[in-house]
Amino acid sequence: MTTTNSGRFAHVDRSEAWGYVMWGAMALVIAIPEITAAVDHKVPWPTISGMTGHLEYRWSWVALIVVALIVFAAFHAVRYPWSQSGHLATQANQRKLGRTPAGRFTRALEKSSGSEKDEVMV
Repeated sequence: MTTTNSGRFAHVDRSEAWGYVMWGAMALVIAIPEITAAVDHKVPWPTISGMTGHLEYRWSWVALIVVALIVFAAFHAVRYPWSQSGHLATQANQRKLGRTPAGRFTRALEKSSGSEKDEVMV
């Protein structure tokens, strides 16, 4: 079942739309207190970076965890196979995943016959 939207989100089904809603809500839950703490210094909670700095000052081993997470993210960003656009993978439920030209996983793209944009297979 697809939504009746046209344009960029024309082929978004209900479960994918709920994914956008949930991740958007999570972004707001994190962003609103973080921005509020960064702008207004009178609020009773710190920013995430302020809290992390406090924990690193209090327990020096916390800095090792922070550095390990940064190294882990950098390692995976460097070894990411960017050149595999269009490469397909099949999930356990037989849904095929492809890669966008930027390298992100997406639903398998099917080339259209004309000069139209690629259509997403559902």
